[in-house]
Amino acid sequence: MCEGRENFKVAVRVRPRLPNEVPSGFLQCVEADLVHNTVVANKPILKKASSRIGIDDFGEFVRPEPSQTQSFTYDVVLGKDSSQQDVFLRCASDIVKSVINGYNGSIIASGQTSSGKTYTIAGTKEEPGIIPRAAQIIFSRI
Repeated sequence: MCEGRENFKVAVRVRPRLPNEVPSGFLQCVEADLVHNTVVANKPILKKASSRIGIDDFGEFVRPEPSQTQSFTYDVVLGKDSSQQDVFLRCASDIVKSVINGYNGSIIASGQTSSGKTYTIAGTKEEPGIIPRAAQIIFSRI
C-alpha cells in the first residue's frame, strides 16, 4: 500500500553503485525518473572498440540512443539518493497504520543478488530499514 489505499503496489528502489563496483568499471545502467515513476534501462553503445562496455576509448560513458532504452512504469520509484526514511514513508507507513488498525499487511522485497533487499528491509544501526521502523511504531502503540 505505497501511498494510498490500493491492495497491491509495486515500488522500485534504484540503488547507487557499490564501492567495489566503481573501480571494476561497472556502469549505472538504470536511471530513475522520479517525476514519471519510471525506470529507464540503458543499453550502452560503444563509439569505438573498448574493453569496458559503455566506455569509449577516451574513458567517457557513451549515452545510448533513445531506441536503445527501455522504460518501465511503477507505482513508486525511489532513486539512488533516496534514504531509508523515504522508503519507509512512501512504501511502508500506510501498511503499518493498517496493521495497527487490525488489518493484515505484507511487504515483499524481491531482486537480484546484491540489489539492496536486506539493506532496505533490515537496514543498519545508523540507517534502520523497514522492519526496525515498523516494529518501533507498532510497539509504541500497544
